[in-house]
Amino acid sequence: MGTLRGKGVNIMANGSQPLYRRIADELLSAIESGKLISGSQLPTEHELAREFDVNRLTVRRAISELQRVGAVEIQRGRGTFVSTPPDLIEVVMNVGHSAQRSDSIQETLASGSTFDTREYIASIYADPELPIECDELTHEVIRIDTRMMRGRQLWILNSYYIDARYSDIAPAVDEHGFVIRALRNHYGLSLEYRWRAFSAEAANFEDAAQFGVATGTPLLVRDGVTALRGGEPLFYVRRRLLGERAKFVLHYTREAEDLS
Repeated sequence: MGTLRGKGVNIMANGSQPLYRRIADELLSAIESGKLISGSQLPTEHELAREFDVNRLTVRRAISELQRVGAVEIQRGRGTFVSTPPDLIEVVMNVGHSAQRSDSIQETLASGSTFDTREYIASIYADPELPIECDELTHEVIRIDTRMMRGRQLWILNSYYIDARYSDIAPAVDEHGFVIRALRNHYGLSLEYRWRAFSAEAANFEDAAQFGVATGTPLLVRDGVTALRGGEPLFYVRRRLLGERAKFVLHYTREAEDLS
């Protein structure tokens, strides 16, 4: 049972979150690190309560949090099992370079809006844990988290994993309003998309806390890699929006290639 505990952390020492959430965090870390593999059964509530030195009600709330984010599945009469990731259907569409002049989300928000559409840097991590999508990046990477607000409410949460050579980007973002514009206008870079993807995800603990919603709330996620003109990957970005606040539309025009 001791193998579930993450890095010897004393969960009682961190008072910034409720105890059940801290237990859920540790169990989620064990799942994400592969200590608990897909399809495997979690220890019983009694065993987890003994492992974490808490009562079973606290463990039950932690399991419920994991269920909300889709990390575990409760099978009545059998126990709790690590969920199998869903099979994703990939829909691929090739888009020409002429359609890559701007970041569609940012430019749409910046045009004609009656509320603040700037990006505000929330935090910079010098040694971040890297998602698998960052395998395309060939340089040392930092993580920059930015927020876009609608009034006092968080609207879009962005995470950039970007070449560490641009670790001094914060003042340029303050000046130009967006990370993309800072890279173009301050550093003089010419950028192009490598790929963009859209998916629906359940809000994890961190994102749920940022948005002020329950874990498991549907998020619309747009992620992708942007490169320097010529093909060298520059950054991976992951944008999260509350699913109820956006829809994406493709407009087909006569300029498009005739597919008949």
